[in-house]
Amino acid sequence: MKKSILIIALLLAAVAQGQQRDRRVDLTISCGYRIDLSTTGRLWIGTRCGDIFTADSIGATWRTAIKDEDPMHIGGATLERIAAFGDDIAVAAGYMHGGDYVLRTTTGGAVWDTVQVDTNLVWVHGFCYHADGRMWMAAASGRQYECMAYSTDRGQSFTTLMPPFADPNDDEGGVEELYMVTADSGFAGTYGGGIYSTSDNWRTAHRWANPIEQGLMEKDNYSDSWVNRIRPWRGWLIATLSQSTFCTPMGSSPKWQTLPWATYEVDTVSGNLWAVTDSGQLLYLTDMNHHRLILDRVDGSIIGTLGGSIYLRTLKGVVRVSPDGRTDTCGFYTEEKTLDEVFDEKYLPTFSHGGRLWRTDGTSIYLQDALGWYRVAKPLGIREMHADPDREDRVVILRGDGMNYSVDTAGHIEPYTYSQPLARFLESGLQSVKIQTGESGCFHYERHIVSYTREGNLLRETENTVDSTPHTPLTFPAEALEQTMRHLDEVCSLFPTPADFGLQEGDVDLQKVFGNRYGWCTSSSGYTLTFVNGKGSTLNVFGSSNDDCGEYFPWMLPMTFVSDEESFVSYQPLLWQALKPMMPKGMMNRRFLNNNSLYDLRPCDLLFFPDTAATGEYTHVALVESVDDTVWIIDATPQNGVSRRPFLRTEYDGDLLPDVYRFEHTYFYFDSVLARARAFIGQSYDNDFLPDNGALYDSELIYECYLDDVNEDKTDRHLLEATPMHRRNKNVMGTTPTSLSQSKRLREL
Repeated sequence: MKKSILIIALLLAAVAQGQQRDRRVDLTISCGYRIDLSTTGRLWIGTRCGDIFTADSIGATWRTAIKDEDPMHIGGATLERIAAFGDDIAVAAGYMHGGDYVLRTTTGGAVWDTVQVDTNLVWVHGFCYHADGRMWMAAASGRQYECMAYSTDRGQSFTTLMPPFADPNDDEGGVEELYMVTADSGFAGTYGGGIYSTSDNWRTAHRWANPIEQGLMEKDNYSDSWVNRIRPWRGWLIATLSQSTFCTPMGSSPKWQTLPWATYEVDTVSGNLWAVTDSGQLLYLTDMNHHRLILDRVDGSIIGTLGGSIYLRTLKGVVRVSPDGRTDTCGFYTEEKTLDEVFDEKYLPTFSHGGRLWRTDGTSIYLQDALGWYRVAKPLGIREMHADPDREDRVVILRGDGMNYSVDTAGHIEPYTYSQPLARFLESGLQSVKIQTGESGCFHYERHIVSYTREGNLLRETENTVDSTPHTPLTFPAEALEQTMRHLDEVCSLFPTPADFGLQEGDVDLQKVFGNRYGWCTSSSGYTLTFVNGKGSTLNVFGSSNDDCGEYFPWMLPMTFVSDEESFVSYQPLLWQALKPMMPKGMMNRRFLNNNSLYDLRPCDLLFFPDTAATGEYTHVALVESVDDTVWIIDATPQNGVSRRPFLRTEYDGDLLPDVYRFEHTYFYFDSVLARARAFIGQSYDNDFLPDNGALYDSELIYECYLDDVNEDKTDRHLLEATPMHRRNKNVMGTTPTSLSQSKRLREL
């Protein structure tokens, strides 16, 4: 009897322990999203895929309000903006796939109705609402001129507001930000950098001089000057243009100054201001000169304020912070399904280690007990997971930041470094090597492959899609490649130095190059290297780059190594250096096996050459035509006229290397610019510096190449402005070639 009681007690204890384990299901948010806060504390998520989720309060789990398969969901619409009045009433808008309606619920998201809007709001970005039921929406799509819709009844009906700054002929217009202080007074920011205020609900408006016009930032294109946040506060106006924040005292003549803030919000209870700095500190300000540090590190942005607390969006969920520093979190979890149901629906990598089953979904790490799966830890951004070779109670993960971490059964997470991760793979020697490179985009996909198989001590070419003509197969010593990989094994975890790329110290800041080269282009290049050893085990190495948009990663680094037992990232160029002879000329992405990208060069860049007398003046300008194994430029000189020639660094003293300038978004039109440049090759040099005389001088050549793409108004040549990308020369740091037109200095080049 006592034995039975003991067994029952142990079972109950095991069940109790299992119930305490985290069995929550991660909320799946499939694309870009925003979080909005209702006037009573309910949270809403609106997404660019048209999904909507809601949570009753901070700390609650999320439920689905609209899913893309729901009848209410309209294909092509995004629902990233939510106006939430109380617990039940909400209005959803975004890119509305027609622009004449919004969605509205009075049941907390259970049922939605369509509300027609007379104004053709193509994409609603400017969005503001008050607790009394008033709300404003404004178009900011880049496809429609500025227009607004206004409601006084929580979105039941709307009237049209046409702000006085609306320009029906401006297809680059639109309101990006709206902030109404009262029913009549407020502020707006536009897609092109305009800042406006009103005192009569946009029947009239006052235009403010902006930071661009006062020289605090350059306006190279509209995307660099969106006014995406604006707040009046205690005699100040605070505005954010793209990623830069500025403030000015209220008055008739704005005097903007820079603020080191990433985001900010006025506290509706105290009237004080919350701000998250560029370095991630959360501040609480009583005026511009006095603040209190609330949190030293915040990885998130401000959603809104309620009841004197600030709500922040972070990777791990919504965090509420009070002025005394107390925090509460609403993680991205849902109870609409169990973990076992989710795992039954989709395949996830699972392996046994230390007598336990381990699993990851890319966000969390899970273990299994008698009651099913439970969460051990949530490191986020897990790319690969493997068994720890040294401990049975621990796994090793590779995260999206390129770092390895260990995670044990108690959920402890620590940095981890493999010791010679390639040693075991190389013990049995290389048997084959396959190099695949490719380029892809919305409408194209191309691939090159070259493969080698071991024959004795040689790796012999067995596949070549680059050169299909009959030729003698290429061969390379297998031991030489193995030796390179053994050397890489010793240093793979080290960050490279300039010397690793054959550069001099000071030539380039590698930390900056590798840390800030992320692009958004839809076209990209990539590679996959497949190594097979004598035991038949496979090692895959891969990487990618947004090279079509000019976002070069030098040497296509970092390289991600994945085998059956380990995965890690390396920034070392050693393997690329060894593989270059094995890649036939003409193979895609072979150009990454040089150092040109370290100097931030790409086609259509402008090279401005300094005066040899060190006067701080430029004496010549050239267009970069190609950045393959050799940099080729097109320029106009008295000796050669317009010609194409190689640019060799060895011909120049270090202090006389050219400065690099670039037009923003050159990749949208670089083909046409280069086509025009090549068409001018052979024309004579214009010694008279006269227009339209059949000859060209250097800056005139550049102007003619870029004219049709950068400047639609051919009469206003001063619109042609380039941005400095890489300034090498100490003697020209104060010189900026802001115009490639008829400015006196460039005309004299």
